[in-house]
Amino acid sequence: MGLTMTHDSADNAFLVFATTRGQVGAVSLDFKTPSANMLQIAGLDSVDLPDHFVSNSIAMDGPTGGIYVCTSRSLAKLHWDLASQTISTEWITDYGEGKDDWYYGRIGPGSGTSPTLMGPSGVAEYIVIADGESPMNVRFYDTSSGVEVGKHLVSFGGATGGNTTTEQSIVVLGYKAVLSNNWVADIVTPFCSEWFASTNASDSLKKECPFLFGQAVGGIEQFEIDPATGNVRSTWANPDVSCTSTIPLVSAATGTMYCLGKRDRKERRAVFTIEAVSWETGKSLYHVEISSLLLANGLYAGTIVGTDNDVVMGTLGGIVRVSKPAADVAVPCVDERDEALHRPPSAVWQAMQQLADWNEEGHIPTKAQLAALGLVA
Repeated sequence: MGLTMTHDSADNAFLVFATTRGQVGAVSLDFKTPSANMLQIAGLDSVDLPDHFVSNSIAMDGPTGGIYVCTSRSLAKLHWDLASQTISTEWITDYGEGKDDWYYGRIGPGSGTSPTLMGPSGVAEYIVIADGESPMNVRFYDTSSGVEVGKHLVSFGGATGGNTTTEQSIVVLGYKAVLSNNWVADIVTPFCSEWFASTNASDSLKKECPFLFGQAVGGIEQFEIDPATGNVRSTWANPDVSCTSTIPLVSAATGTMYCLGKRDRKERRAVFTIEAVSWETGKSLYHVEISSLLLANGLYAGTIVGTDNDVVMGTLGGIVRVSKPAADVAVPCVDERDEALHRPPSAVWQAMQQLADWNEEGHIPTKAQLAALGLVA
């Protein structure tokens, strides 16, 4: 489920992985040498807890060998020892009881955030996650002991009427952290709740249905922890900016946070965008329209600041790069980009786009309509 790499020298580095059922192991970069052991995180191998599993990626504190795994009810710190090539447990802290509801827009119940390391000096001081409740809490844990230092309720400025959840990793800079909203349950259409729910898709894919087929909600919020007291406060909230279902990133050089969002357009299909937000105030700085087609859907992908004043991110249709054009370069309008992204239109993408349109309309497709798309015999 999760994958990272140790910070050992190139000759000694290992890939570290975690499975859905909480087995953590490592293998050398040439795949010839496995770790001396596979560690089972306590509790995740129990058949009595079918919804207790790992649905997030993992994090690693390279200098100390710390490996952080967030399960559907606990946060664990493991330790990688290069000399013995073994993995051991340092601490496990429960943040919930493993009985959280599995909300729409979520890959699994419990926390939807991969652990994020926080430490302005370069030394990891806190692990930051959000829990699986609604409304959810942002929680800060001491990396050495696993003790919860502070937490705060997340409201996103009332973006979704008090209900909040997220499936995105938390972006941090200094002692501040920003979360993005994924509470989509209030706008789920019969397309997802009735038709797609009746298909043989996996449970995770059924819950992802709204985001898979292009729906979006607004809401981002920033929190700051005081390292002297452990107090956590909300510094700003913007209920209007949508980061859809993508992982934001902040540029320390410019103080700008970026994510792939979505905006409504009058009498036209809503458009996927790259959003730029002030890290200090939460105000929208600008946005760039990408495409109105489902091809531009980020669907849980991350955002990367490139090396040439550009922003790069993955979408269902491939890699998107946005940069400042030269003065003499004409930038095509979004509808022209639609044609560029969708030429020639494959049968698969035509079908996916039609399903997305039906989802937006709340339409339950008939067997004849599905047959016309080649989805049923």
